[in-house]
Amino acid sequence: MKIEDIREMEATAIRSSIGSAETNLMALRMKNTIGNNENPLEIRAQRRDIARMKTVLQERELKIR
Repeated sequence: MKIEDIREMEATAIRSSIGSAETNLMALRMKNTIGNNENPLEIRAQRRDIARMKTVLQERELKIR
C-alpha cells in the first residue's frame, strides 16, 4: 500500500486496516513457522504497511495538538 493511498483514507478506515493487517501478519508468521509460506518477503511488506499506517495516524494526532 502506498503512503498516498493511506493519507487519503479516514482515521477509522486506517485503524480497521491496521487491525486486519496485523491479523494477516500473524497468519503469515504462523505459515512461515510451519513451513507453508510461499513468499517470506510478504511478512516484511506487511510489517512495513502497518508501520506506514501507524505513522500517518501519528502525524494526524500531532497536527491536531
